[in-house]
Amino acid sequence: MSKLPARIGFWASIAETLVTLVYIIGLVILIAAALSQHSPSDLAAQQQWTNMITYAQQYTENPVSLRIGLLVQASAFLAGILILVVFLAIHEMVDPNLKIVTRIASAFVLMMATLSSWGYYVQWASVHQAIMSGGDLEGLAQFAESNISSPGMATLQLSWALFYGIASLLILPAFGRTRIEKWIKAGFLFNGLIGVVVGIAYACGITSILPLAILGLIGASFVYPLLALRFHKYVKKAPE
Repeated sequence: MSKLPARIGFWASIAETLVTLVYIIGLVILIAAALSQHSPSDLAAQQQWTNMITYAQQYTENPVSLRIGLLVQASAFLAGILILVVFLAIHEMVDPNLKIVTRIASAFVLMMATLSSWGYYVQWASVHQAIMSGGDLEGLAQFAESNISSPGMATLQLSWALFYGIASLLILPAFGRTRIEKWIKAGFLFNGLIGVVVGIAYACGITSILPLAILGLIGASFVYPLLALRFHKYVKKAPE
């Protein structure tokens, strides 16, 4: 194997680590800002979906939270694309006998990245723009991420929970028994099991466990700096 796939995987893993860090920090800021303004019970009541007009009013109440929220969405948008690059780099590095498995895993990540990119682009180009410009809100509730029963939310759960969860489980055979690879496998296994459970539960109408999907993604975030170390080792020993 040449150095190029390992180099691409290394830089994609570094970028994914930074993007995920931005996502987590932004999420913490949003939660802290919300709790500083409302008690947990009031916050839970406020977060319950009512209608698009009420949501639009709440959307513009806090400009700081609005900007941080867009940053969180942007980081998730980029994360899907970077994860696809990482999986493709892993595919190039594995034993030929395992390539069929890593190819299937990469296919699921491709579907995840495609749906995620579409979902978040709709949030910016349709939902955000319509609210900020005072445009027509009719029918927009079907695309708002905060409406947990909307097709927009279903798209993101299909991508980040179910498809990414399946891909995380399929990629496990690509790693060996070194200490770093055991931690990588543990992270993907954790995210994979949670993602599949949440994805199936959401399809069955069980929405109370949706926060677990974020927990799974955060739990898997440490995988990418470890992958960067693994790719770096291949860069040093692989031929040009």
